[in-house]
Amino acid sequence: GDTLARLGGDEFAILVNDVAETVHVTHVAERVHELLKEVFVVHGQEIYTSASVGIALSSRDYERPEEVIRDADLAMYRAKTSGSATYEVFDSAMHESAMALHRLETDLRRAVDRNEFVVHYQPIVSLESGRILGFEALLRWQHPQWGLVSPDYFIDVAEDTGLIVPIGWWVLRESCRQTKLWQELFPTDPALSISVNISGKLTVQPEMAAMMRTVLEETQLAPTSLKLEVTESAMLSHAGDCLTALRDLQAMGVQLHVDDFGTGYSSLSYLQRFAYDSLKIDRSFVSSIDAQREDSAIVKAIIALGRSLGMKVIAEGVETAAQLKTLQSMQCPEAQGFWFSKPLDHAAIGELLQNQGALRH
Repeated sequence: GDTLARLGGDEFAILVNDVAETVHVTHVAERVHELLKEVFVVHGQEIYTSASVGIALSSRDYERPEEVIRDADLAMYRAKTSGSATYEVFDSAMHESAMALHRLETDLRRAVDRNEFVVHYQPIVSLESGRILGFEALLRWQHPQWGLVSPDYFIDVAEDTGLIVPIGWWVLRESCRQTKLWQELFPTDPALSISVNISGKLTVQPEMAAMMRTVLEETQLAPTSLKLEVTESAMLSHAGDCLTALRDLQAMGVQLHVDDFGTGYSSLSYLQRFAYDSLKIDRSFVSSIDAQREDSAIVKAIIALGRSLGMKVIAEGVETAAQLKTLQSMQCPEAQGFWFSKPLDHAAIGELLQNQGALRH
């Protein structure tokens, strides 16, 4: 009396009747896994497959069949994250997690409409002179109930929903506008620059370079003062289209940085395919350069690699005098981190620029 149906694509549903205990349903999932261990022969080819199974138990709380399928689907995706050939039973904790994610997505959409985002800026410093060369723009969410929220909490949701695109363009426009204002108030040679992390989703937008040109024209910021930071994972996910857009941007004069260098899968292959302007050494290497000989060797090798390729090198996450001294001994050109300054709002950065002597170096 049970029912098997294909919902679409590679998703199937099994309706099991007259279940007295949860264990009876999990036995069905286990039997499915055992059956799928068998080899399937299709046109003479041996095929191996497995399944992730999500289970929702009947309850008086359900009012429509779609609600049961929704919760089984949520459990199935939880099973997927646990590994292949597993099953998960939907429970109250999973429901709370799903509801919290839904609330976060709803609040994030409202935040875009209500302009609740702010940008904080962290100085990038010359290790030779101690002078501030520019800043990295760091997004924050000024939530009406939670206060100032770090992007670690919401950036994945923004990526998954596509909201990262309008948010990303807002950050670019605001950062360029603010940097131009600082350049006028605090003229230097070369002029202060701004580094902005961009999502791979922005680089594959149609006419991305043209839209970037419009932002620069509106804010009157020179293209050479803008540095876009692209992670290796973004390049890996959007390889062909991403590289095309980056070439167009570089032709405009915009500088390009490889962010978190050394943490991805294809560092050297992408350096070979594309001429970047700078490498940013990930903070995970910098944090232990005094304690871990291997990390110290990696940092030294990245600095030497950048020098041989004619690229600037920036060390992220400098937090101690010992780390600074080690990087200076390795002749690392630039760095940023809490040792110099935590990320600050635009007003605090203005005060910092008025008195650069307050910056430790």
